[in-house]
Amino acid sequence: MRKVRRVRYLPVSLLLVLALVVGDVLAAEPFFDHFTDSAGTGWLRSTGESRNHVVFGYDGTHLYIYDDGTGPMFPLVGRNDAFNGINGYWRLSLRFRFQNVTAYGTTLASGTAPFDADSRQTEDQPPRADWHDVLTIHQFNGAFSIDAFGTQHYNVGGGDTAWHTVELEVNGGPYVLRLDGAQIGTGTTGGRVPVSLWFGSYFIQNYDGNFTDIQVDWVRVETDREPPSTTASPSGTVGSGGWYRSDVQVTLSATDAWSGVASTEYRVDGGGWQTYAGPFTVTGEGGHTVEYRSTDNAGNTEPARTLTLQIDTTPPATTADLSGTLGQGGWYVSDVRVSLSAVDGTSGVAVTEYRIDGGLWHVYHGPFTVSGDGSHTVEYRSTDNAGNAEDTRSVSVPI
Repeated sequence: MRKVRRVRYLPVSLLLVLALVVGDVLAAEPFFDHFTDSAGTGWLRSTGESRNHVVFGYDGTHLYIYDDGTGPMFPLVGRNDAFNGINGYWRLSLRFRFQNVTAYGTTLASGTAPFDADSRQTEDQPPRADWHDVLTIHQFNGAFSIDAFGTQHYNVGGGDTAWHTVELEVNGGPYVLRLDGAQIGTGTTGGRVPVSLWFGSYFIQNYDGNFTDIQVDWVRVETDREPPSTTASPSGTVGSGGWYRSDVQVTLSATDAWSGVASTEYRVDGGGWQTYAGPFTVTGEGGHTVEYRSTDNAGNTEPARTLTLQIDTTPPATTADLSGTLGQGGWYVSDVRVSLSAVDGTSGVAVTEYRIDGGLWHVYHGPFTVSGDGSHTVEYRSTDNAGNAEDTRSVSVPI
């Protein structure tokens, strides 16, 4: 007569174990397997078993582990590289189905112990929590339950299961557990992080038994690799040719799609980096370079971005030089030649203009002559390339 299995014994299981490791951010998707490779390349398997029925590429895209009712050991497969490069922000998701939930238990689980295909416990030993202390999807005696980090979040009875998708997302400590897109639990990791990914049972029983078959469609591991994105918005009196005619206030704004922005920093003209706490002002004539960057909570830092500013707040200065035959009392006894000279120390002089006795303004191209008896007034002014215009100046020319 078949020996009756008691609930106090953990059943031979199908375990999906995921172990958490701290590492550098290497990829947004460090691992994905749709099980299309019939050879199961990269997966390790237990040896010396008559019941090791593991089929990769089943129906082209499934992993199928099934029971043939013989022998005391259920299949065990796994790998230790699926979580290489994850950081504190990671997500494990998988799509699976139990063929039924009436036979002895089958489990998909995650834990913090490395995978060893030939290292199992006998059923009289206490269960190793570190093989399934992160995620446990367990079927036993008609029940289907899901645990995360030691807390049960879902438990329901039933027969055959349809395809289900479970997602465990960890965000620097807190986690969210979802089943088929709906949140079923939250909590904290307690510092536990993944080492291995595996399917099977860590128990060896001393008698034959029936176990629920299971199929896994795909499994995916993701981590936050993308750095934040920071934009700079300058504000000031806009002049011509890309110049500002005032001090410039700079506002930085950073966004991050997953872990969130931890900090933003900036520096001006190659100076020391400063933590951004709010808009800052760039002052001083001439060109300036503002560099800025942000880091997210996963430790990803974006490459420094650059904002170039040109500031010119000072108008040109123009002088007039008069040349002619000077008589008595400051009067000229000849026509007078007028030369204008303008300087601008920053953006440069764009144009100089003049007019005589309130007439039309003319662009200055070179010396001009004032003639005719009487007192004349020459007005002149210059504008620089930033658009700064000096106040109109004047000189009297008595002839």
